[in-house]
Amino acid sequence: MVETLRFSTLHVSSKDLKVLKSLLSLSSGKSEQQWSIVDDEDSDGVLIDVDDPDGAAIWPELSRGKRPAVAVSRQREFPARLLLHKPIRAQQLIRLMAELALAADNPVDPEQWSILSFGDDGAQLPLAEHLRRHNWDQPVLIGGDDLAELIIDPGAGVWYSGASDRELARLLRRKFSRDDPRRLSSTEFVRHTNGLEQQSLANLKWRSGLALSSGSL
Repeated sequence: MVETLRFSTLHVSSKDLKVLKSLLSLSSGKSEQQWSIVDDEDSDGVLIDVDDPDGAAIWPELSRGKRPAVAVSRQREFPARLLLHKPIRAQQLIRLMAELALAADNPVDPEQWSILSFGDDGAQLPLAEHLRRHNWDQPVLIGGDDLAELIIDPGAGVWYSGASDRELARLLRRKFSRDDPRRLSSTEFVRHTNGLEQQSLANLKWRSGLALSSGSL
């Protein structure tokens, strides 16, 4: 039996709302879950246009609630766990529907929903969020001691590590403050990266983001 889940919208323009309804109608029958747009506070999720001043004003509070909140925005890197880019496209909307269906079946603690959005500079954050915020402007070393080493050179846009996939996964799941990694001098940087393969930082951003999603693309 196909289950229908409902989401409401806040401060979404009539044009975008029309597009949403049209795309949802076209996607009918292509998913185990079906979605409908309702004017009801007791919906399974809520879409908020954060480009609208009123939407931006209520986003901080609603993004921390138990109900999944989706930011609708033209800002490509708006800090939201669930983000729907404008102009709204079918493929992106279908992926979002799948994520919302998963969230409805597996509710997330509100504290976990907000860490990517509004953590302060001293907050304990995953690597994906540190990279998104460009928190370092010089080479840093993450890990060491009982963990494998991960060296990031943000200026050159590269990273190095001799860690196994399992060790790297542990590093990517950790939460730490911006000041926890060790800043490396030029001499230290050469010593710690000697013999290691240089890799693109874009790859690490992708891997660290994937580590937050329990393997879901």
